[in-house]
Amino acid sequence: MKITWTFYPKNQPSVSLELIYDYRLDALKLDCGGIIDRLRNIAIVDWKTFSVFNKGESNEKKAAFAKLVDAANFTHNGFDKDLLLPIDK
Repeated sequence: MKITWTFYPKNQPSVSLELIYDYRLDALKLDCGGIIDRLRNIAIVDWKTFSVFNKGESNEKKAAFAKLVDAANFTHNGFDKDLLLPIDK
């Protein structure tokens, strides 16, 4: 499942983030809620985080966004982030 969240940073152009739910992240029980590729504006998230972006209040979405881990810094034993992040947008 996918949704797009558009946010408007102060004094900057709007940014649209594509959020993709991946069930494999649910089993990892990540504190961060998911992985973000800031270069392509794609985030792969668990169900809890996806639900926040889908139905949560603006302040909840901002908090969830702030918790996402940059893909370049994500490591988890036995889990390959490259299997999650789509190669082409």
